[in-house]
Amino acid sequence: MTNRNFFKTLFNTFAEIISAQDAELSHLYMDLCFDVVCIYQKTFGSMPKFKDDPVWMERQVESLTKLIKPFANNKNLSEKQIHRLKDDFLAT
Repeated sequence: MTNRNFFKTLFNTFAEIISAQDAELSHLYMDLCFDVVCIYQKTFGSMPKFKDDPVWMERQVESLTKLIKPFANNKNLSEKQIHRLKDDFLAT
């Protein structure tokens, strides 16, 4: 998947699916996606090219799942755990 296809899917396909249920929610979704992309680029620079690393997206999703799962279970994390999760996420 190229970056162009990724953004097309993110901003067109998913937004259309959400819009079929609720137009305002679709607009919020697009705003949040845009914010995330801008913050990512400001913090980390340009996104890696998917053609250079076709499994990058899968690794990022796995890292996010690992990062978010403890919060979903309402567990309190120690500072050490938080730093380890951040380091793991940024290393992928």
